[in-house]
Amino acid sequence: ENKTTLISSEIKAYFDAVPCHSEFFRYTQWHNMALEVLEKLAIPSYTLYYESYESSFELTLRGILHFLELERVGKASPFIAGKAYHGYYTKTELVTTMLLIKAVSTPEVWSLVQRYKPNN
Repeated sequence: ENKTTLISSEIKAYFDAVPCHSEFFRYTQWHNMALEVLEKLAIPSYTLYYESYESSFELTLRGILHFLELERVGKASPFIAGKAYHGYYTKTELVTTMLLIKAVSTPEVWSLVQRYKPNN
């Protein structure tokens, strides 16, 4: 990755400061491409955030079912909250990771993920 000309020097500069930088780069590129495909093929989509299950489970579930045009059948399995990974990174690593993600995100993807910036 250091020798490639496909990645700008600006983005490569973040790599040393971001643990598992290739995973964050890959995560962001996947979302960039997914949104591009949705737009080009005019595929309807529904944006869902993990934390919505914890803060408003029933409303989130109803939104998903409505989007999928499905009726609720039976009782939903209980949602077990608590997945958080901020403790694995220092504050500086979190900030730098978000700077990397912002640098490689399309504006559409950044609008979806910027909510995870530290202090949000």
